[in-house]
Amino acid sequence: QRIERIKDDPHRTGAPSGDRPVGGRSSTMMILRENFIRPRVSLGVVLMVALGLGLTLWWALVPSRSVQQPASIEAKGWHDRGVEALRSGAYEQAKKALIRATEIDEKYAMAHVRLAEAWLEMGYADEAKNEMLRASALVPDRSVLPRTDELSFDAINALVSNDFPRAIKAYDEIVRLTPNDAHAYVDLGRAYEKNVETPKATDNYVQATNLDSQNALAYLRVGVLSGRDQNMPNALAAFQKAENIYKPLGNLEGQASVFYERSLVFINAGKLEDARAELQQALEKATASENDFQRISTLLQQSRLAYTAGDTTTAQEQANKAISFAQQRGLDSLIAFGFKNLGYTFFLSGKYAEAEKTYQRGLEFARRNKSLLREAEIMQNLSTLYIQQLRTNEGLDYAQRALTIFEKGGYRSNIHTCLTLLGRGNRRKGDYQTALRYAEQALELARQSNYQSQIAFSYGEIATVLAEQERYPEALGYYTQSYEIHQSLNERRSMAYNLMNRGNVLWRLGNYEGARALLDQASQLASQPDNSLKPVLAESLLRYAEIALSARQLAEARAKSQQALDLATENKYEGIIVQAKSTLGQTLAFSGDARGGKKACEEAVEMAAGAGDEALLSRAKLALSEVLLENKDAQGALTNALEAQARFKSGGQLESEWRAWIVAARASRIKQDEQAAIEQLARASDALSQLRQKWGEETFGFYLKRQDIQFSHKQLGAAVTTAEK
Repeated sequence: QRIERIKDDPHRTGAPSGDRPVGGRSSTMMILRENFIRPRVSLGVVLMVALGLGLTLWWALVPSRSVQQPASIEAKGWHDRGVEALRSGAYEQAKKALIRATEIDEKYAMAHVRLAEAWLEMGYADEAKNEMLRASALVPDRSVLPRTDELSFDAINALVSNDFPRAIKAYDEIVRLTPNDAHAYVDLGRAYEKNVETPKATDNYVQATNLDSQNALAYLRVGVLSGRDQNMPNALAAFQKAENIYKPLGNLEGQASVFYERSLVFINAGKLEDARAELQQALEKATASENDFQRISTLLQQSRLAYTAGDTTTAQEQANKAISFAQQRGLDSLIAFGFKNLGYTFFLSGKYAEAEKTYQRGLEFARRNKSLLREAEIMQNLSTLYIQQLRTNEGLDYAQRALTIFEKGGYRSNIHTCLTLLGRGNRRKGDYQTALRYAEQALELARQSNYQSQIAFSYGEIATVLAEQERYPEALGYYTQSYEIHQSLNERRSMAYNLMNRGNVLWRLGNYEGARALLDQASQLASQPDNSLKPVLAESLLRYAEIALSARQLAEARAKSQQALDLATENKYEGIIVQAKSTLGQTLAFSGDARGGKKACEEAVEMAAGAGDEALLSRAKLALSEVLLENKDAQGALTNALEAQARFKSGGQLESEWRAWIVAARASRIKQDEQAAIEQLARASDALSQLRQKWGEETFGFYLKRQDIQFSHKQLGAAVTTAEK
């Protein structure tokens, strides 16, 4: 009634009075009088009343501030089923249960949050974001939620936004509040794993298994991370424990995950038949559970398995099928993975332009999806491609950026590959000391894991650096160790490259017969219907040409170098093109076509200058200097020979350096500068003596039997005769 009187009397401005006539007028004096003679209401009471009215109005106008109403029993039941499925890794099952919960109660905020988590784990980023938007609209102020729900809300929202550090912080607080909850440790482990912090992720998964020996998802993730760390026994043991838990429960998604992840371990170990069997079971389970994410992932791994086995046609078919399926479902992360696989099949086929284009598309999807790990994998592949194409600086940049990401997460296999690429790139740049250091680091990493395939690969990389430095006997030893391991693992692609490289070393040491036998074997292995080893065919043709040129079998040298040049030009093998032009140019010049030879060698030098391979340029200049002598251009020959000599000396390449001194001396003699010629021959003799000591008498004796070397060696004898006269 007092509130009504205030509303009815528009002139009322003081405190309400119970004995005042309703509707009576009041003057200012009367109001003042009342204020003096009536008991006064305290200021505190007035403020409290005002505050109470304000809060009442505020709560009335903002209904979303009210404490969340409990969900119906039915919705809560479906929500709990969904959460249980999430905790077991059955994300498709979780999705269906949580969708049902939101259909029953569309205002059930935490059901939307958990549904977002399910979508995210299956790769549906957009759907996950939409669910979080719905949840956020329902609960603008998350503090009204129970503390663990509030933290879960924040963590999942952070995961959806790819803010993994924030997710880690929220999950870490949940672990602090519920230290005996195994699922909390799994959630924290997943956040660490997504942030590429593998050791911390593993620690949390192991803690989860300590708290709950029946936590299949924790065992599964331990297996995955052990596999990435190349700890095969630990990985297989963890996968078996997960499978033993999933199977009695009839959890098809969990079983599919075990088969899929175990196949990756087998692929990396070179056990392709075992991997094929695992993937087939994974595909069957994924199809039965109608899990599109698992089906696409499995198709992509079957593609990877096909190109690992050398079947690039099947690999491309499977990758395209998976990409098309992923695009229909909007799975950006898997689209990126698909393009990565497809790009690699193009790379293996020597289709470098298509490979680059495909990799770049994959990189675009990886960045759009903010998948840091997938981005690093594609950058690693681009590095391989660019270094192969002699785009060395671009390749080194991608390798270093990828290595930073992989090192953060402890991805040993990827770290090994990046170290190898950094070594290869520095070798191209002529920094052999740095190249050898990277290759040795990669070897040590492979030895720590006892990963035989990578050990063999590292031996091969060290051998290639040594061969580039012309430390041929040492290189041959490493190549032999590499080949024996690759052969035991039946890694045909690596065997083919190894045979070719060993053949290259043998002919340079004067063993033409042994070199041709190895090149024959390499060519036979490389003659595959899918053309995945076409670079080996092209380079083997080049080595045949070099052997023929060294033996002064000029007709054969011309035919083989032209074949190598044609095949390399068709497929844009830049390094082989440069060497083939140099070899063809020398062959033409020595056959009487000095002008044609000069043109070919000048083109080789021009290409090599922009190719980013220092040794390639040095040898191209040496070849040009010899051809310029045939063209009677003594000054041009001298200039190029001395430039090549300085480069060889810087790289410690004694075998090429002494021959460069010989060409310089011949040019000086044509210029009638006998004193310069004598000094240059003396330096050639000194370099040759050092080479003899480094290689040993037996190896050096074979080397001197080379016909081209015999010609150069005679120049030293002529110099001694001239000096005596």
